[in-house]
Amino acid sequence: MKNYFLKIIQLTLYFIFAIPIRLIFKLKRTVEFKYKNKGLIFASNHIGYMDPFLISFSIPFRDALKIAPMRFVTNKRFFRNPILGFFLACVGGISTKKGILPKLVSRLKNKESVLIFPEGFIEKENIVHNPKVGVVYLEKHTNSFIIPVNLQKNSVIFKEQLRHKTIPENFEPLAKDIMKRIRD
Repeated sequence: MKNYFLKIIQLTLYFIFAIPIRLIFKLKRTVEFKYKNKGLIFASNHIGYMDPFLISFSIPFRDALKIAPMRFVTNKRFFRNPILGFFLACVGGISTKKGILPKLVSRLKNKESVLIFPEGFIEKENIVHNPKVGVVYLEKHTNSFIIPVNLQKNSVIFKEQLRHKTIPENFEPLAKDIMKRIRD
């Protein structure tokens, strides 16, 4: 029941904000989203606090209907403020507290999509963070497609989705490959 409310909230916000976002930002999508009875993993660089909303409102409506509800991983410090925490929970935010990855696996298997920022930080000039391996963990345990998303100051670019055929025990090389695909 909770997912229906989240889907209604997200689609209502979509109708309100999608058109203004499309007027302000240049959108580029080179891929058709493939759904295989599970959610999609959106992996993006992180340039600002509004990124989860920018990405979700940039998805074409016919795909947004299939993808919703979309969850996005948010720093646990934002949930310390009760009002902000309540708002984030209402629009799909999930705290980065310990034990989050198995919960995300469960959500992906239940056809919810997840937006994750592999670096875990908002980008600052000339500072590159090593990506965390959570995206690869989610792919390994759900076999979901990963959709790299490149955010720039005035554009959102959805790139060719991918799924690795084999995933080694050391996730770091694949995490770095995913970040390279996001940035290129």
